[in-house]
Amino acid sequence: MISPRLLPLTFLLLILFNHCSPVRTKKDPAGETPSPMGTEMTPDMGAQPPAPGGDAAEGLPVPALPEGTAPLDFAKIPEVPLLAVPVADVKAAVPLLGAETWYGVYVMNQKVGYMSNAWSVKDTPEGPRVLQVQQFHMEMNVLGGKKTMVISTTSTYDGAGEGALLEHVTLQTADHVKRTVTLRHQPDGSHQATVESVAAGQTPAPLQTYTPDRPLGGLSESDLAFSLTISRDPKTWNATRSWRARKFMSTEVTVAHEVGRVVSRSERRVDGKTRPFTVVETVSDNPKSRVVSVFNELGFIEVSKIGAIEMRREDKDKAAAGMGAEIDTGLSAVIPLPLGGTPAASITKLVLELNGPFPNPDFLNTHRYQLDTAKGKKLTLSVDTIDNLQKPDPATLPADVKKYLKSEPNVESDDPGVIKLAGQAAAGAKTPVEILRAVTLFVGDYVEDTLRSDVESARMVVQLRKGDCTEHSILATALFRALGFPARQVGGVGYVRMCGTDSCLEGLGYHAWTQVWVGRWIDVDPTWKQMPADVTHLMMGATDDMEWLESLGNLKITVLEKEVRK
Repeated sequence: MISPRLLPLTFLLLILFNHCSPVRTKKDPAGETPSPMGTEMTPDMGAQPPAPGGDAAEGLPVPALPEGTAPLDFAKIPEVPLLAVPVADVKAAVPLLGAETWYGVYVMNQKVGYMSNAWSVKDTPEGPRVLQVQQFHMEMNVLGGKKTMVISTTSTYDGAGEGALLEHVTLQTADHVKRTVTLRHQPDGSHQATVESVAAGQTPAPLQTYTPDRPLGGLSESDLAFSLTISRDPKTWNATRSWRARKFMSTEVTVAHEVGRVVSRSERRVDGKTRPFTVVETVSDNPKSRVVSVFNELGFIEVSKIGAIEMRREDKDKAAAGMGAEIDTGLSAVIPLPLGGTPAASITKLVLELNGPFPNPDFLNTHRYQLDTAKGKKLTLSVDTIDNLQKPDPATLPADVKKYLKSEPNVESDDPGVIKLAGQAAAGAKTPVEILRAVTLFVGDYVEDTLRSDVESARMVVQLRKGDCTEHSILATALFRALGFPARQVGGVGYVRMCGTDSCLEGLGYHAWTQVWVGRWIDVDPTWKQMPADVTHLMMGATDDMEWLESLGNLKITVLEKEVRK
């Protein structure tokens, strides 16, 4: 179960992570010529309309950390005490705090969706049950095409005893794929999850079964328990108190540890009344993300924000109206970076100055990335080499690398179809260089290019054979793992140049590719058929690290130095 303060933001993170800029056709992988862009896709970079009004109270505190407050260190998450509200108290709070609440969801001040959240108590022959029902509907323009996604979740808790999470069902419907994740409580106290995926026009994929990697929390750690804690007399808790909860993450079929930390509390004059508001920082370790929210005195969220993504409390009619942002969120997110017409493939080194929020990710491939934070943020990107690449030996792999050999939800490297395709992709290749190049080129040819991303698993890509950089990179990652190479899907930006009828847009567009371990990490790009990937690939996070979304619309990059192959 994902908390209401993270549900829409989490799915938007995944949507924005899983889209690619319309760049570099297969015939032009080096980017020597601009990719065509129809007039209907030409972005108006200055079109930033004012934020629509909502029902969140006017005069609210800003959803941001107070000046001088250090962000919560992700490494400290395990040290935060678990939220432990008595089950009877949470159940009793349902009539007051469980009323249906609606929120509008915005990206760059553009309405792209809504969500609702409601709690209820149901008496059954087995005993009382506490239910949470959440609905999320999203419509947005991404790179010239409309994308629609609908997610519904129902969580059922035991209303007595320890308040265990008995069942959680998430139904996710996108334009071409339907996915159902069902989590059930087992007699021994553990949980088991099943995943069923169906692509349009395809037979359903075999049911997958998973056991979450960590224990799950129950009603005492639920969103309602957190709201109840916030709504109680603040004198009972310290102004900087934190609580931790263990939540089911249906997108990755795993357990996330989520911490809510009170960072400030203030009174504001709103609608003629003086009301208390609480600012809460919420961080999650899966995906790694940080959200700041403003709660009212009843424990309801008024507004939540991460970077350019925002959730605002509104009435039902207003929340469900006005979706479908007029500006293209994919094109508007391109970071201007003129290279003077220099083809990306001919650049051997870039020194960039970064201004604005940047996540400082674990690049892993330090052969290419060198970040200097001594004076500001200066990043040096060098073209990679393919010298001395080694076939991995599982027995000697570092622990932090070995995990990228395993099959996992969405990267099903042990799936029979994936294993068979991996053999085809690497047929005849013997050395690590030959295998990496063969798989990279194979995936580039196997997956038909589209600017739509609906498929979230490698085995579905094997069936559907179409998609954007998301599908290319997730399939390549699974194939490499099936062949014994640690690999992971990463995201960030890459150089794009798109031209309409009157002008060209040049800069860094959002993109995804694959990193493979061959004695060290190396970046390969199956979408653009590059092994190694060109120097303009700037990694900003992995699929389990969404901190970089804080950079959306807020990061400026300047070229300090550029070296070109002679």
